[in-house]
Amino acid sequence: MSKHNIFLEITNGIWLIEKSYADSQFLLIDSILKGNFNVLDKENVVAKYFSIDNVGAVSFSSKDTKPFSNSSSRSTAVIYVSGPIMKHDNCGAPGTQTYISLVQSAAANPNIGSILMVDDTPGGTVNGTEGLHEAVLAAKTQKPVLTLVDGLLASAGYWFASASTEIYASNKTDRIGSIGTMVSFADLQAMYEKQGVVFHEIYADASTQKNQEFIQARQGKYDALKATLNSINDVFVGAVKSNRGDRLNQKETLSGKMFMAQDAISVGLIDGFKTFDEAIARAQELANSQEFNQSSNTNQNQSNMKSKLSWAAITAFFSGKDSTFKADETVLTEDHLSQMNAELATLAQAKTDLTAAIARAEKAEGELATANTSIQTLTTAKTSADTELADLKAKHPGATAPIKKVTDTTTAEEKESDFSCDVDDEVRASREKLYGPRK
Repeated sequence: MSKHNIFLEITNGIWLIEKSYADSQFLLIDSILKGNFNVLDKENVVAKYFSIDNVGAVSFSSKDTKPFSNSSSRSTAVIYVSGPIMKHDNCGAPGTQTYISLVQSAAANPNIGSILMVDDTPGGTVNGTEGLHEAVLAAKTQKPVLTLVDGLLASAGYWFASASTEIYASNKTDRIGSIGTMVSFADLQAMYEKQGVVFHEIYADASTQKNQEFIQARQGKYDALKATLNSINDVFVGAVKSNRGDRLNQKETLSGKMFMAQDAISVGLIDGFKTFDEAIARAQELANSQEFNQSSNTNQNQSNMKSKLSWAAITAFFSGKDSTFKADETVLTEDHLSQMNAELATLAQAKTDLTAAIARAEKAEGELATANTSIQTLTTAKTSADTELADLKAKHPGATAPIKKVTDTTTAEEKESDFSCDVDDEVRASREKLYGPRK
């Protein structure tokens, strides 16, 4: 980072930094503002990082290799974060971009089982801090990330550290907190005007709101600048609340107050005390536990599930289904995972069967709807016929059913033959009475 950019960060950047530290740097800042950049002419500080394996062997990476490339299996990556932090590397310390790269390299390295960040920082610029917070948060989903405070963890430093799996202080005199947002600037215009400097500000006609926060602040009107600070603070505080959850006493911790280490434990900012060796041991313990065991035969989905679900939630879900699940156990075993997978497979088959049953029910429901429609149509037709019959009876009272006409099918010849036979018999009978039988 160039000296010019450092000057711009100091004079124009918004910082999340502990005020006592900022005030202690006043002489340095004053020298820079007066143009004395020689105070920055010192050797660049290289980011300090290495890895420690489970037997205590330390591995360093050369400048020509990727960070942690020489690490042995199940190692813990150690990353030191110190001093005020800006987005870009500067002649005093690495920037958040460098730290993001280190965290991502450690998270992606299969030989790294856990990450320990050793922090001694008063905070830094807003620019870049959220990105480092997101990098730590992402790394935590893959392997445990611990933070060990080594003196001071404040403001922007606590923002990204709050994303860690656990946070520990190393000394009783460590200070933690300053969760809040402020801006401080010195108006030097009057001093320069006394030296004969004339300031001119010319704006485009449409640029009516340009630099209004700063212009109004110089006039003692801070509302516009406060609105910006409030927006930044909401993001900062929201991240801390989400990361620390129920461990955090929000009433005590979110107003910008600093806490000594023991008090920071009491209000939930950190999780206890540990030495460096104890922090390494804890990181490796978590790495070897089932929740973060990346070398197990379980797939990534199982790892994600284990890191997100509490044991209480798992036992509650499977309560009554398997008597081997015990509430006093704190980690999952391979047997538990096998049982859970078998239960989930059973549930998946039950879901398939249920889906098929629902499809059959929907088909039957459709057929029933068609039948109901037909019944409704027939019912309507019958009602219409009954109405017509009632109308006919009303128009023709006393009418009976029509007599059925029977068609005579006898032929004319048959009728004539039958008639002739009857007459002949009568004539013959009469003659016989008068004349006697015909001879």
